[in-house]
Amino acid sequence: MLPPRKEETLKDYKLRVLRVLDWLDAHPDASPSLAELASVAAFSPFHFHHVFRGLSGVAPMEHLRRLRLERAWQRLQDGGASVANVALDSGYGSEEGFIRAFRKVFGITPGAARGLEPKLLDPAELKLRVLNFSFRLGESLPHGVDEMAAFEVIGMGVDCPDFDNSGIGPLWWRFIERLDELGSTGRIVGISYPRENGYYYVAGAEVPAGTELPDGLQHAHVPGGNYFRSQYHDLATRMGTAFSPIFSELLPAAGLTPATEPICIEDYPPDFHDEDAGTFRLDLYVQLDE
Repeated sequence: MLPPRKEETLKDYKLRVLRVLDWLDAHPDASPSLAELASVAAFSPFHFHHVFRGLSGVAPMEHLRRLRLERAWQRLQDGGASVANVALDSGYGSEEGFIRAFRKVFGITPGAARGLEPKLLDPAELKLRVLNFSFRLGESLPHGVDEMAAFEVIGMGVDCPDFDNSGIGPLWWRFIERLDELGSTGRIVGISYPRENGYYYVAGAEVPAGTELPDGLQHAHVPGGNYFRSQYHDLATRMGTAFSPIFSELLPAAGLTPATEPICIEDYPPDFHDEDAGTFRLDLYVQLDE
């Protein structure tokens, strides 16, 4: 039996996210890291990312990049600065990268934007979205707390700085091609290990202790303990945001606290993929504070 939902926890999370949004308003020229923003909210970077995205609907570094590009458009309005200089001042290593990012957000090139009024977000809109957030999932999803025994994994890993998960899909294809080399395996899992600026992701399979490690693969360890379990049943394309509702809603609703640097596990059953519907069905686990 889970504890009753804790509205006061959600209120505290909202106040912490609003503190970050106020800080960004007060420091328009700052270029903080994820860890620095997390410290303003008094969260670990991993926890902060998921709570911010869950409550606001946008990832913190994505929001920060949008703010930087808005300021870049305002500088272009002055007419004197070149696109190359604005790109450099905006933290981009190349003019080409800046142009791609600008077009992705605004739909036009920086050059075409010079004579147009900048498209600025209303700072109050995001704050209202956070303030108006309420528990939506609650008991509608199967969930609970499981005591999980430690287990060993062999797989492949990739760094995901700033929560960029673009390398995870190709990683899975490379790993599946080599799955037969492991012999006897248990569950197929994706494991996220928090890092200061994002996470390290392992695509792998549970193996018996002492399993020989094939060249090019790596060991990973999942510690035993209590894990919050919930079910993901949604579009495959939304897997990148699957854990955010757990951190922003399901855990505080249940009155539970994740570990300081929580390991997150995707547990893939053999029939997890409905190809016709384009959906995944699998269990997600978040390591809890002991």
